[in-house]
Amino acid sequence: DETKWAKIDRRYPEMIKSTGGEKLEQLQKQLDDLSVRFTKKQSSAEADDNDSNYDAANRTIVPLSKDEFMSVVQWKFAKGKDRSAFLMKHLTKNSDAEIQDSISTAFEIADTIPMNSNDDDNDHNDSARIIKNSIKALTKLKGVGPATASAFLCLYRPDIFCFMDDEVIETFCGKRVYTLKVYVEMNEECRRVARTLGNDNNTWSVYRVGRALWTSAKLSAFGCDVDDADDDSKADDKEERTIGIVRSSAQTGADGHSSGGRKRRKRA
Repeated sequence: DETKWAKIDRRYPEMIKSTGGEKLEQLQKQLDDLSVRFTKKQSSAEADDNDSNYDAANRTIVPLSKDEFMSVVQWKFAKGKDRSAFLMKHLTKNSDAEIQDSISTAFEIADTIPMNSNDDDNDHNDSARIIKNSIKALTKLKGVGPATASAFLCLYRPDIFCFMDDEVIETFCGKRVYTLKVYVEMNEECRRVARTLGNDNNTWSVYRVGRALWTSAKLSAFGCDVDDADDDSKADDKEERTIGIVRSSAQTGADGHSSGGRKRRKRA
């Protein structure tokens, strides 16, 4: 039901605030601004509503500074499990030149996939190979694994890349494993859902599908009703109730993650 998916997706900003407060809200804004730059859009509102409607042929790859690189990494840590204590020392060793070289290579590879590809058998195989190679280009950077690489690629080509959220991994693959194989599997599932919901009509991108799945998982984890106060006139009350539920969950030791007991993985 596309209507239900859209209703859940509209609550993404609410879940961002509930998950990471003002810090994550600010990081999200920085990412939205980067996505606008990457895709040559006029506003972040257009990026949210029509993020599969743009033309790679009319776009140039813009430089990405090391500070901007780190802001994407910080967003990833703030939104999911914080692995900064282990990874930050590696990530900060990447130079501006190394970052730009890997970003440019990854984006150029990604742009060999045509917009709104029908993905017949041949297209599907080519797309899977290109997606792998795009991820690999970024994982050459120190401390960058498939999950971090996906954070950059979903900003540049939201029509073909989702972000590797833990909750999306669990939806399609069960166990949280941060490998290229798992990313390709979950991304393909998001692409399939996007096609079903209306990717061909430029309404659902692969990134938006993953975003809605993350939002749904957060709503469930915090005990929120997906249908609660969907009327915009009740938005403030809805947000206050959600924050209250989140705070209550935090006091009882629930934070929306089931990460206890997992071994630390080196690169995500």
